[in-house]
Amino acid sequence: MTQISERRAQTREKLVDAATEVFAERGILAASVEEICERAGFTRGAFYSNFASKDDLVIALVQRVKATHFDDTTEMIGRLVEEDPEVDFDRLADRVAELLLRLQPPTRTDALMQAEIELYAARSPRFAQQHRVLLDGLLRSVAELMRKAVLSVDFVWVIEETEAAELFFGLHTYIASELLLTGSFDRAKLVRILKPLLQSLLLPRHPQED
Repeated sequence: MTQISERRAQTREKLVDAATEVFAERGILAASVEEICERAGFTRGAFYSNFASKDDLVIALVQRVKATHFDDTTEMIGRLVEEDPEVDFDRLADRVAELLLRLQPPTRTDALMQAEIELYAARSPRFAQQHRVLLDGLLRSVAELMRKAVLSVDFVWVIEETEAAELFFGLHTYIASELLLTGSFDRAKLVRILKPLLQSLLLPRHPQED
């Protein structure tokens, strides 16, 4: 893997930061390379020495978001299992609700940018393929975390772990949409939804015989 200099890495980060703001304000299709460069304080030459195209920049942005999500998910799932070695579905539902809420975009700008990425994927078949590859990789990684987490407390998923991961990703996306549109989400309602959902998806690894 090619190493890049610290200075170039900082330039790339500033361009991605600027793109996050511009995409949230203008939308990815409407945003221009010139606007992103102006926001970051760089020339077009600096942009094209780091990214082949605007699509290339969007991919870098997605990679950063997914990496952050995976790191946060890893930490939170590990903490959840450590703090709750015995499965109690009331506590588990509360902890999973906390995880889903804490994994939401930290600012409205981030939330708008992530919504724009989904819209851009729907409108750009070429980008959609690249985005799907990144998302599938994240799903597989999170599914493996989920498999290990429930095994550590002697439970198993009743469906494939990747399908369970997709289910929780869908719930995460729904929460993100509600937060973006209304600015709030009913945590108590989320816990009420999660408890029967988790009870239906998890079974003891070694069920006791009658």
